[in-house]
Amino acid sequence: MRIGIDIRPLIFTRAGIHTYVRQLVEHLSAVPGNQLFLFTSAASGVARDARTVKEVNLRLPQVHPWCERFWQSILLPPAARRERLAVFHGTRFWVPHGAGCPSVVTVHDLAFKKLSGLVEKKTAVFFDRLVRQSLRRADRVIVPSETSKADLIQLYAARPQQIEVVYEAAEKLFAPREKKTAQEECRRRFGITRPFFLFAGTLEPRKNLVRLLEAYGLIHDHSETDLVIAGGKGWQYQDMFAAVRRLGLESRVRFIGYVQPQELCALYNACEVFVFPSIYEGFGLPVLEAIACGAVAVTAANSALRELFGECTCQVDAGSAESIADGLRRAAADTGLRRALREKGLRRAGEFSWEKTAARTLEVYRQVIGDVPILP
Repeated sequence: MRIGIDIRPLIFTRAGIHTYVRQLVEHLSAVPGNQLFLFTSAASGVARDARTVKEVNLRLPQVHPWCERFWQSILLPPAARRERLAVFHGTRFWVPHGAGCPSVVTVHDLAFKKLSGLVEKKTAVFFDRLVRQSLRRADRVIVPSETSKADLIQLYAARPQQIEVVYEAAEKLFAPREKKTAQEECRRRFGITRPFFLFAGTLEPRKNLVRLLEAYGLIHDHSETDLVIAGGKGWQYQDMFAAVRRLGLESRVRFIGYVQPQELCALYNACEVFVFPSIYEGFGLPVLEAIACGAVAVTAANSALRELFGECTCQVDAGSAESIADGLRRAAADTGLRRALREKGLRRAGEFSWEKTAARTLEVYRQVIGDVPILP
């Protein structure tokens, strides 16, 4: 099958979408009979076998919104037609018009639509337009959870039969390790010498970090456990640093920035509790990575976090600092609860794999190829 994939997220993001695209390419290319055409606007760095994967680099002078629009509407469609694709997959909310083949688009979440004020306004407008266009153009829409499917139907009146749920997964490196070894690695790499709670994710308002800091402020005087926050800066992250100063937590809270997957695996294995009180998620990949490592997790009881991880994490009210604080206390101190959550988490994580994601995605491709004739 000749499959076209937009891989530009590999260039301009390091968040979960980056992982999604990289893993999808790797596992689709491993399936016999597939030939992948990876469309990009700059060198991607994707390891590939030239016999099964071809990078189509339609270069741009810079990453700029107007350049991106030119790439999408002018450069990409004829390049896709030249490759005589069976299907084109837009991996980040968007598919082109005029690619000459059926198309599939992945809509990862609808935070930009649901969280007014917690997503940058220009970003919300941009993605709203992309999704509306893609719903008109795409033959199928892939979403990572039933929550995202319901949101798409409710907010855009999307047709249920157009939407396919394809779960994501944790990379295989996220697995249980000996805790002392992981702690020693964290000490060497980050200078972490005390027990710690861990958050991992982009620093932005919807991750609810100010309320997490307020929750930690309620318990830090009675705990020897610090709080470590791992993740790259998004927008309005200054509020989080201001909250640390306001609450007098400078000596107990560490911001360590973006970390590589191997380092993140060590953090998951070394932490006392992983905490993820996000206000909204379309999937929640950091939670899956954490429980795949055997971490005890405290998560918000909302969106896809409730759907996918409700039975294997300690769920709390994202709107209440007291509820988050209570969840941290219980998850840290209740031995029976910790054992049960760890066992349930490992079982749940074992239900997901990128091999399953790729196989299910191929099923979606075959559906659209059967439903829509390929242009000559």
